[in-house]
Amino acid sequence: MHDSVKAVMCSLCHCGCTNLHPKVMHDSVKAVMCILCHCGCSNLHPKVMHDSVKAVMCSLCHCSCSNLHPKVMHDSVKAVMCSLCHCGCSNLHPKVMHDSVKAVMHSLCHCGCTNLNPKVMHDSVRTVMCSLFHCGCSNLHPKVMHDSVKAVMCSLCHCGCSNLHPKVMHDSVKAE
Repeated sequence: MHDSVKAVMCSLCHCGCTNLHPKVMHDSVKAVMCILCHCGCSNLHPKVMHDSVKAVMCSLCHCSCSNLHPKVMHDSVKAVMCSLCHCGCSNLHPKVMHDSVKAVMHSLCHCGCTNLNPKVMHDSVRTVMCSLFHCGCSNLHPKVMHDSVKAVMCSLCHCGCSNLHPKVMHDSVKAE
């Protein structure tokens, strides 16, 4: 990645470098990750997270505990998740989401409905997804993304192209 991308990624821990193994992250990133639980350390097993992270994760439902099975989430988390649709309940099957969540998800496309098959998304969601690249269409296969999205993804490394296999990333993203 370009140095500018790594700089943004490391200073703000903006949605992705947590996909790298902890040993290859800058200490500043690991610190941000653990203190604020900003978008990813929930990918680690709960046993290896700092207690402070688990607390933040459960009290604020900030970006991820929805990856855990609903039965093991605190009720307060499920409530926050469903009332605000903050970053994740789209990982749950649509049938088990509150209608209010599905409404928010589709009207605002806030961080997740891209996990649903493009065919079941509202056109307005797909438009927002492609024009603004808001947190997720990188989960779709590159062939089904608009070129403008791929361009934004590669130039800004905004929230996800690290989920793609290196072989399908633009050379500019793989650089360095």
